[in-house]
Amino acid sequence: MALPYIKPANNCVNPSCGRAVFRISRLSPQPGYAWRYSAHMKSKEDIECEISDAIVADDADALSATIASHSLSGTRILDGWLSLASQLGQLNTLGALLQSGAPVGWANSDGETAFSYACSRNQLGAAKLLFEHGANINSVDSSGGTPLDCAVCHADPEFRSWLKSIGAIRNFDYDEWPWPPAQTPGEPPWDQLEPPEDAE
Repeated sequence: MALPYIKPANNCVNPSCGRAVFRISRLSPQPGYAWRYSAHMKSKEDIECEISDAIVADDADALSATIASHSLSGTRILDGWLSLASQLGQLNTLGALLQSGAPVGWANSDGETAFSYACSRNQLGAAKLLFEHGANINSVDSSGGTPLDCAVCHADPEFRSWLKSIGAIRNFDYDEWPWPPAQTPGEPPWDQLEPPEDAE
């Protein structure tokens, strides 16, 4: 008996439990990627929580152990987890995911990639690691923006300069935002805001 393919929603962190929130797709299992039923197998939710907790803690050993024990290496089940690791700047687990075959070019339903998440969260180390693994630095999301368009609003000048030096382009011509970004009264600092829930 095969379990359904797990489709990451938007890698948002649930404030009630501190774990990444994922929706389970009711689609038929993807050929070659279905998990096989086992009496020793943990529930999908338990595995998701193990992966999420390892990423949040930046524990590459725990993440690699979970991936290995459930034969997830190179499967579509790893799609989307790079986005969580990159927006949090968790370089150890980001590297472990890349070594396990997580697709560096995966994009969510809005066309956002792990690289664009790194740019919108000012995670230069994550962006450099993804770039070294072949990330598309000029991907275009559903709004027409590129990672550099994200960075001119949300990343520091050093990050913006690095992107320009490697050939990143902009699709929009609005002015670059000042650094650091202004904080709205009553809201947490910009780098502590939770990402919005994916609307599907």
